[in-house]
Amino acid sequence: MEFLKFVACLFVLIQVYASEERKSYAGYKVIQVLTPTEDDVIYLRQLMNSRLEINFWKEPSASDMSTFSVDPENYENILKLLTKRNLFFYVSDDDLQLSIDNEREEIERLKSASQYEFDLNNYHSLDDLYTWMDSLVAKCPKSFACQVYSIGHSHLGTPIKAFKITKESPGRKSWYLDATTHAREWISTATITNIINHLVTVGDKDAQNLIDKYDWYFVPVVNPDGYRYTWEKDRMWRKNRHQFKTCYGVDLNRNFNSTNWGTDGVSNLECSETYRGPSAGSEAEVRAVSAELRRLAPRTLVAYTMHSYGNMYLIPFGNLDKNKKCLRSKDHDEVMKAVEAMAVATEATHSTKWTRGNACEVIYPTSGSTDDFAKDISIKYSICPELRGRSFVVPSREIPLSFKEIFNGIVAMEKIIK
Repeated sequence: MEFLKFVACLFVLIQVYASEERKSYAGYKVIQVLTPTEDDVIYLRQLMNSRLEINFWKEPSASDMSTFSVDPENYENILKLLTKRNLFFYVSDDDLQLSIDNEREEIERLKSASQYEFDLNNYHSLDDLYTWMDSLVAKCPKSFACQVYSIGHSHLGTPIKAFKITKESPGRKSWYLDATTHAREWISTATITNIINHLVTVGDKDAQNLIDKYDWYFVPVVNPDGYRYTWEKDRMWRKNRHQFKTCYGVDLNRNFNSTNWGTDGVSNLECSETYRGPSAGSEAEVRAVSAELRRLAPRTLVAYTMHSYGNMYLIPFGNLDKNKKCLRSKDHDEVMKAVEAMAVATEATHSTKWTRGNACEVIYPTSGSTDDFAKDISIKYSICPELRGRSFVVPSREIPLSFKEIFNGIVAMEKIIK
């Protein structure tokens, strides 16, 4: 009888969760703000840390427009604060929910058109993505080995799946690529799946060259719980799904046990979008990626962790030194030669502009990031690209554009570091 009561209660809980409506962003505005002076940046960062109803997409920086979303209840008040400060701003999206609805309609339209095939130029749920990864093993080119494996599990116990392409040959170096550390950055998921497919199916001579020379390791979704949540409940969710007393989630890209963890560009508030977590490496997802990077580090040339958005190539370090200046790695200039080649090739693909450089200098100070951790464990070329887009809602028609420009950048970089 007690067991039946337990099952009944569990069923009720499942039904309640399943019936929970998706978060609506009806009337939410997306605002871009120009912060030309350091005082303006400080002011906006204070606003960011004190007003949690403001969701920053691009944090305050003197080198770029800051971007945040705000709910309709607080919109007028925020405008008054910006106007009082004499900051230049404009509304880049008048109704965020409309953009989300249009995205979902496009996903469903493309899914219907492709019927039962996995459309690489569309966005996909976690389950569909994992099923596709499993099926891709059968397409592995002759003399190579392809495998799907788990590097660990998320906070909620979801497998964090990886895909590798390897070849038996002594002394081979490897590349490591991951994406979707931040759950809402879907363009990074779609871009990395296209790269995996292109290499496995040997899409051109450049793909053949890359798999002939190197082993490849991919983690398409570092944050599977958060990613699933963006599909089912809240499209703009960023963190993982670790439940605390008042709020959910840790910013996984502030949780790695890297140089000066928990100091710059983080929050110790559980409800903040940049919550660093209770301790360095506290999160299951971060521990899994850290262990995989340590395992691969002795023969890994490149750690390439994809984010969005902003058209940028960032390299370590993100934090400040003891003199409050941006910390550069000792081999900064050498690494920048490779990144410069990558950026030039990326720009040439679709005539775009890409900023590149030390993360702290290009955008703002941070600590606890994947790329800083990879650099700390001696992976020389540790790079964080911020992919294309003017929002986290990037139209599916831009997926092939993102893949091509990023892949061309990888090809150009390989020629420099070989």
